[in-house]
Amino acid sequence: MEDEFNEVSLTVAFQNMLSKPDYIFPFVSAQRQFRDHYYGLTSAALLEYFFIDMLSNYFTHYDGFRNVDLPPHGAKGWDYAVDGLRVSHKVGEDISEISGLWDATKKPINGMMSFDDSIVYSVSQYKNKLGLLTTKNLEAQVVSLAQCQNYSKYTVKFQQRLLITRRENKKWLVLEDRINLTDPEIEVSDFLPFKEIQRNYQELIINKANDLEIFLLKPTIANSKIPNLAGEEVEIDFKFLPGLYLLKEDSLKDIVVTGNNRSESLIPRETVKEKMNLAVQNDLFTFMPTWFTAYSASRPPNLYLAQKQEYEKFFETVQRK
Repeated sequence: MEDEFNEVSLTVAFQNMLSKPDYIFPFVSAQRQFRDHYYGLTSAALLEYFFIDMLSNYFTHYDGFRNVDLPPHGAKGWDYAVDGLRVSHKVGEDISEISGLWDATKKPINGMMSFDDSIVYSVSQYKNKLGLLTTKNLEAQVVSLAQCQNYSKYTVKFQQRLLITRRENKKWLVLEDRINLTDPEIEVSDFLPFKEIQRNYQELIINKANDLEIFLLKPTIANSKIPNLAGEEVEIDFKFLPGLYLLKEDSLKDIVVTGNNRSESLIPRETVKEKMNLAVQNDLFTFMPTWFTAYSASRPPNLYLAQKQEYEKFFETVQRK
């Protein structure tokens, strides 16, 4: 008899899915593409649908015994269920208050609400923007490549270090440490071409794509004296990492909520952070590296193209009959 599918099982599925390049890289690209081209709520809705579709595809190809169900039309409170485990999916670029339930008919009691379903909170950026890198003899600030500048142009400024790192537990191994000493500014695609990353780290990308991340050292005069860090294990500390935080249903009881004109079940930001920390402590967190946004196309996925291809297959089938 199989073990019951629960929040731990779902987190393991998330981790396995995002370790594969054909899932993590399109997912990371979508974080940028939808937000660049659609308004906030629209982009969030598209990213939610994208994730559910991706998860369904993953189970179909890698764990076909799992059933992914969607709620009936008009149902409120959950967005998908895996083997009966119902989940409400939330999307955020940064950490903010989230609505535990989009249902105006349900009111808080004494300012509090309890929620019946677990929440998966998908966060796409580091918090805070600058992290602290430490070794035995060094402290320095770093920023992820994806957040170092706007998406239109990524440049590496004079003497700014580019670190390609791999996450192992709570520490990171520096695989490369490069310094730009030639140009005042150089585009990252020239400084570190994607083909070179793919060639040098092909095995890592194929087997554990979500272990790879790129940080830049914040440029300071003192950084010019820092020795090359390649091969060293370092600590890089952010308040929160990007990724999927699974907030268990049993931790969402008697929550003090606030409201606005669309929902009376808003979980305050500080409470959200508290539950996110709890998810990390309980191994219900899946890391999502962000570096690929610097190389992905700026245009959003062509939603019509997939539908058109499906139609063409149907048309060809009809013609052959």
